[in-house]
Amino acid sequence: DMADAAVGVLVMWTVPAQGSSYGRICFGRHGDCEDGMNDQGVFVAVAAAPPSGRFKSKQMSISSPEALDGMLASCANVEEAIAWLEKKPNVLINGYWTTYRFLGLFGKSYGNSGVGGHFLMADKSGNSVVCEWEKGKLKVIRKTGRYQLITNFLLSNPDAGGSSCPRFTAATKILADADRPSLATCTTALKASSLELTRYSVVYDLV
Repeated sequence: DMADAAVGVLVMWTVPAQGSSYGRICFGRHGDCEDGMNDQGVFVAVAAAPPSGRFKSKQMSISSPEALDGMLASCANVEEAIAWLEKKPNVLINGYWTTYRFLGLFGKSYGNSGVGGHFLMADKSGNSVVCEWEKGKLKVIRKTGRYQLITNFLLSNPDAGGSSCPRFTAATKILADADRPSLATCTTALKASSLELTRYSVVYDLV
């Protein structure tokens, strides 16, 4: 689906495997990677969520598009993607960062306004996780049933806002009632959770 120019145009691009980097396909608006998969069967996506608390880090922030593309380029499964994120303690999603200097004695510290989103990651083995942050500390939420789902509230802190999401409720019912995963089931869930502002919907076959 193509968006109005004022909102942003859907962009799709492919990056061939090169050296130690895996081949990958990405989707997003404004040329930013918002979701994609690589040739190892790894999927990553970002969704907006309430900010999870200001924090400071010795590392400069890495933006969500950089993180998503970096994981697709480097990771062959979900566990590798988690390890990749653990080395990046200053992820920035829908926020801003500032630089602090402390009398030149301790170098620079980078302030993050609060991670305003979360990542869903899955691989061809069926493993999946949701990655969220609390004041910069990574929280990994593992799948406990047959499927895992996010919309725009924090699974680790639903009281932060948005947990009464009707889209999450509708998709949950469809996935819970399905006998098995299928293209038809996924398409139905995407249609049920689509809004007027939805730019695109994708079903990935990780195998």
